[in-house]
Amino acid sequence: TTALPFMAITPDSRAGGMGDAGTALSPSSTSVYWNTSVLSFSEKNSEISLSYTPWLRQLTNDIHLSYMSGYYKINKQHTIGGSLRYFSLGEITFTDASGNVIRNDKPSEFELTGAYAFKLSDKLSIGVNGKFAYSNLTGGLTVAGVNTKAGTVGAADLSFTYYNDRASLGKTKGIYTFATTINNIGNKVAYSELSERDFIPMNMKIGNSFLAKFDSYNQVTFSVDVQKLLVPTPAY
Repeated sequence: TTALPFMAITPDSRAGGMGDAGTALSPSSTSVYWNTSVLSFSEKNSEISLSYTPWLRQLTNDIHLSYMSGYYKINKQHTIGGSLRYFSLGEITFTDASGNVIRNDKPSEFELTGAYAFKLSDKLSIGVNGKFAYSNLTGGLTVAGVNTKAGTVGAADLSFTYYNDRASLGKTKGIYTFATTINNIGNKVAYSELSERDFIPMNMKIGNSFLAKFDSYNQVTFSVDVQKLLVPTPAY
């Protein structure tokens, strides 16, 4: 059980289309979410992207995730980046225990991230993200005499990448990438003074990928990710 699960929603179509195996994919602006350290090996000096994801569209039409991210290479060793994530839960009608309407509200959450990658050598890099997240689910509604509040989070991501652009598999040359990350290392969250505090979705990811270059016009990426949620399982 975690609070702020929107922090773990895949924001880009590339990794989403590969079953969320994005930890060791080639560098892009969305690597700020997956693995900041791999940005050290980007061939581009800068990149920015914007995505919009309808959420639970078969059930409702007003829940969505918007995501903007980008990076800039200062030099060969230093890369900076950032992202903004906004999750709208649509319009929700709050009622009392008898079903009487109290008011309508539009709960939302957002996350602001700053990223930095440092290239240790031609094949190794590390990265760190600093995050601030804000979750306003109740709009300050009083529930059973208890005042609710928005949840705030300070968190960090740590990442490491091994990148070999001269790898080969048999006679096929390509790029091999190994990466591991620990995401969302941060404080627990409560939405009132009396409620229990919940963990945010801290997890560990280990990714491997091989980009096989068959010729000048054809290449295929194979990628495998393993993920482990690093929060306790409640004892029932």
